[in-house]
Amino acid sequence: MSRAKIARLPPKERERRWQQHQASTRGQNIHQERGYSPNIVLRRKKTVKGVVAQRMLSRCAQHYALALEAPFSYKGVACIPDLHGVPSKKLRVKTRGIFSTGVDGNGFLIVDCWANSSDTSAITASSASLVSSSAPLPAFSVGVIDALQTKLPYSATDFATSGTDPAVEARTVAVGVRIRYLGTELARSGQITAVRHPDNSSLINIPYSQMKSFSTAKTYTNGRQWIYLMYRPVKPREYEFSPNYSTASNGDPPGPTKEMGFAIEGTSTPSGALGPAPFEFEMVRYVEYVGNIDNITATHVDIQGMSHVRNSMPTKSSTDKPHQRFAKVVKHIEDSIGESIPAAAAGALGYKSIVAPAAEAAEGESLFSTLAGYLPDFSSLAEGVLPAVEEAAPLALTLL
Repeated sequence: MSRAKIARLPPKERERRWQQHQASTRGQNIHQERGYSPNIVLRRKKTVKGVVAQRMLSRCAQHYALALEAPFSYKGVACIPDLHGVPSKKLRVKTRGIFSTGVDGNGFLIVDCWANSSDTSAITASSASLVSSSAPLPAFSVGVIDALQTKLPYSATDFATSGTDPAVEARTVAVGVRIRYLGTELARSGQITAVRHPDNSSLINIPYSQMKSFSTAKTYTNGRQWIYLMYRPVKPREYEFSPNYSTASNGDPPGPTKEMGFAIEGTSTPSGALGPAPFEFEMVRYVEYVGNIDNITATHVDIQGMSHVRNSMPTKSSTDKPHQRFAKVVKHIEDSIGESIPAAAAGALGYKSIVAPAAEAAEGESLFSTLAGYLPDFSSLAEGVLPAVEEAAPLALTLL
């Protein structure tokens, strides 16, 4: 382009087009000035102000990343974009409640990430009557409470192993659980260890000292901010559909596994003595079902996107600053993808990330509040359960 071609345009428009032309050819011009061949195009190191580099991820891979790393902020549903991309029923279910540490100031909350039936124990937690001075997560019946996720649509008898119709099979897409202290400020004390078993085996009867040594464990001072813990698949079979209503990921028979949770030590009463302290918890589960069932929708395959998402996830499953961690995940995905996935790839979307410094001081959900304008609207089928994602036109997710 030459200035003569735009000479008749208004001055502002002429200047704007000329700047765009310079920006678009800057890399080539620099190469020519340095003696490089004009046929060799190197990646530009500079961009004009306001231009954001785009990276490509499919819609399914984007939703999968949000469900895994931001389960409480992402309000849609998700599926695993792997080779088992068969049509499925996709749900998001949320459960909340209150539990307590025991009489000696120790307590716990552990969850079964593969309890995908409505009548299977999904959460086990301590109560104020628990006596656990020895400190491992106990398989006690006294001082322990169990919670179900009753909003899940199928019971254990609906699964294929029972030989009944509709012979459902399920797989867990993502699980998030978070807790926070509810007692008085005067009595706030103790520490919380958030842990996921490294190979997703059971945490029951493992001493606190051993759990703290796991590479997946992280310890916090007891406070009023939410402490988050997210599920991570670590074995190939954890990506597959299972005919069991609750399949232990280590290959055990059906039944609760309780592979991740929180161990709490040293809470005290208002008088300063070791004793019970109340905590609030929330758990959200993303799950897929297949079989002779209703509300089946398309599932899409994005092997490259799934690989980038999986490889970007932090080793430790816990955080108290989800907005900061997700920003790092997005950056890692962008750096990993680079220019390897072409913009014209089938089903690809432009994925922009603009992470403002102010987000670091905000609440966990604030970073994701702007997603509502870019994601599809969802209407509830039932309380706490959302329908499957319908494919729509490509859209950009902008994180502010």
